Amino acid sequence: NIRKILAAVITLALAAVVIAGLVIGEDSETDRINALGSRIKCPVCQGEPIADSPSETARAMMDIVAERVNAGETDDQIEGGVNVLQSEDGIVRVFFGSHDYFLYCLDAAKGELLWKHETENLVVATPSIVNSGGQQAVTFGGCDGILHIVPANGEGEPRMIEVGTYIANSSSVRDGIAYVAHNGGEILAIEIESGETVWKVE
Repeated sequence: NIRKILAAVITLALAAVVIAGLVIGEDSETDRINALGSRIKCPVCQGEPIADSPSETARAMMDIVAERVNAGETDDQIEGGVNVLQSEDGIVRVFFGSHDYFLYCLDAAKGELLWKHETENLVVATPSIVNSGGQQAVTFGGCDGILHIVPANGEGEPRMIEVGTYIANSSSVRDGIAYVAHNGGEILAIEIESGETVWKVE
């Protein structure tokens, strides 16, 4: 049941994730639902906000957001980043980070935990899908100042690339290069395979 899967993902992944720009104050419940829907990305719609997507997945996620808002939950309890991968082994995996310092991987068909990866600080970024060492992997910046690269199947050794300062947003990956912004006021282009910084801009 896709709705149960998405509810489990939102419950586990987004419970403590706080992202800048949250809607606060005297906004109505409808305003909050629409604002959150414009920030949460649909995992099957190439990053389109769930408020704008007509897909079944996005509609189910909007319904869950509405339920949580109507139940009195605050924005920081229901907003965050999730990514989904159709793995080479046929399993559809759901990835998300948490304020408990872990990156989680769920089986999308069952909502079951497949593995989790511990960091040294909060994980508030949406994981990106990459190819590392010839296998599918996820990469994400942590508030521990590390760009983490973890095999998507949870097997093998994770890699860590030192960035040196708090990474609170998501990296973008193209042609083996991760583009990362951090709280030190720089944007870095980091080669995934070597871990080398190709360039940086202040």
